[in-house]
Amino acid sequence: MRRGWMGLALVGVLSACGNNDASPAKSGSGEAPPSTAAQTASATGSPAPAPAPAGKATGPLASMSGVARSLNDGIAAFLGGKDATASFPGWDATAKDADKLREDLKAAGATTAVHVFMELELIFQKGGKDVYYLRTGVYSSDATAMFVQFDGREPEGGKVEVASEPMDAFTGSGAPFREAGEGLLKMLQGPDCAKVPIAGPQDIAAIAPSGPLNADFTKGAEAGKGNVDKVCKAIAALGSDKVRLRVDDQSYVAKDAAGAIVGTIRGDFGAKAGKISYGLGKFRKLK
Repeated sequence: MRRGWMGLALVGVLSACGNNDASPAKSGSGEAPPSTAAQTASATGSPAPAPAPAGKATGPLASMSGVARSLNDGIAAFLGGKDATASFPGWDATAKDADKLREDLKAAGATTAVHVFMELELIFQKGGKDVYYLRTGVYSSDATAMFVQFDGREPEGGKVEVASEPMDAFTGSGAPFREAGEGLLKMLQGPDCAKVPIAGPQDIAAIAPSGPLNADFTKGAEAGKGNVDKVCKAIAALGSDKVRLRVDDQSYVAKDAAGAIVGTIRGDFGAKAGKISYGLGKFRKLK
């Protein structure tokens, strides 16, 4: 993970809860993950909840609702006892230390976990050089998909030092990420750039009603709103000829039986030739 220049949400709470300690990304293949998912994940080993209804999210990030459902279904299966490969079908999934993760969640009193955050990034190129780097953090659920981080910059030396893939390489299980990237790109390059969906106070309250996570999301979303105008102006002036896509860090919040957030679980996405890998990392208890 690259920190420092962005200064947005989740740098405080989610990074404090865990460093980039998910399993290393590996290439993989397979069909897209299931399109129905539970909204919470049982850490008690009880049967998974009934499938969630079809997603209702709209806008450029609508396809990320399907990703959220797959993540919530997957963590439910994993915490119910399945291994990572079986829990996250369609992605080349691994878990760094499955037994310890389950033990740590139990010790913290966690009974459920819910996906709340994922990094989705665009690298704009012109004449073979990287000319702009857009970093975003997306919150998605069945009902909505929006940004809780949004910022961009021109890279030093014409090179963004991260792994990325051509947008059209994301097929199969990578298609939802491509669709989100294409939807965002279309909006950024069109007349509605200033209307990119960024979370407001009510949205954030639905993610985390109070506490340090609420404050961190609020800080990031407010900073993101302030960055929209400069990002839109920068992209309008680029004249780029290629755009690459990067998928990266992901996080769940873990909750106790009363619904209070007790910590976070880190995940890590990767892509190679458009095929998606996913590593499930450690649980970190909130202080």
